[in-house]
Amino acid sequence: MPRYRNAALRPIDHLAESELWPNGRLRDGAPLEAVHAQAVGKRLHHAMQGRTNRDIAALADITETALGSLMRGKTWGALPIIIRLEQALGADLWCGKSHTEETSSMTLTRPASSERASTMRSRGCKRLA
Repeated sequence: MPRYRNAALRPIDHLAESELWPNGRLRDGAPLEAVHAQAVGKRLHHAMQGRTNRDIAALADITETALGSLMRGKTWGALPIIIRLEQALGADLWCGKSHTEETSSMTLTRPASSERASTMRSRGCKRLA
């Protein structure tokens, strides 16, 4: 188990009361890792484009349980799982500090491909091969 304060809490545990993951408001004082986990959750939902968990898990070679837990904020997400999802979806789920600003108002509709590429370039993100 990680050794840091609040290690027993899951990302979803940092939501304000009656809020839903990943679009809900975080509690005041939520740690930065919760903000980042929420941004990954928003990007993941956005990148799935209505495809099933089973299809995405198979594409990424991960379990449906791991995918579902990440999508529902029940886990912090392991780096290998996030990388596999990025490659399978052709999407940047994690891209450093600046992504939290972009996703704070993100909706689950997909922008045009050129708009997304422009946004990624402006943040210095590179698409995984």
